[in-house]
Amino acid sequence: MLIAAAGPASNLLIAVIVAIALQAFTFGSPFETSGRGVNVLFAAIQLNVVLAVFNMVPVPPLDGGNVLLGLLPRHLAEPFEQIRPYGFLIVVGLAATGYLWLFIEPISSALVSLLI
Repeated sequence: MLIAAAGPASNLLIAVIVAIALQAFTFGSPFETSGRGVNVLFAAIQLNVVLAVFNMVPVPPLDGGNVLLGLLPRHLAEPFEQIRPYGFLIVVGLAATGYLWLFIEPISSALVSLLI
């Protein structure tokens, strides 16, 4: 479970480090400063936050599924483990229908706004 959480945690750590760099580079006013460097830093923050949130979606092939599996009691973990062979199809289906973004967008937007 801890190993599965390490990937999203590293994405969040990178986002925090880049946000600190963005604040330093723009003297605390990232929305009043323009330029390619600011845009690249802002995009790096967004990308790493979205990757972290996406990886924590609680579907077994993703890290969030493995974290949830570690948190569930045995009587719930065993049935949850049964969907692992179909997890990739579930993720693709959620992405194709747009439901995946309904989960990711509000969480990632809140995290990005906290960082900037």
